[in-house]
Amino acid sequence: MESMPYHKDVKEFADRIAEHSSYRIIDEQPESRVVLMMKKDTADRVIGFGRNI
Repeated sequence: MESMPYHKDVKEFADRIAEHSSYRIIDEQPESRVVLMMKKDTADRVIGFGRNI
């Protein structure tokens, strides 16, 4: 776990990607240090962490 980035670092990186692409942050799971990025959210999305942004 020591070599894994903190969730805030993952989120900041995703924010920078979103600034320069057509992707945006759709959802996140801080405990797993995961950020889901998509061009557009869909109703049939399978991954759902319960914290839609």
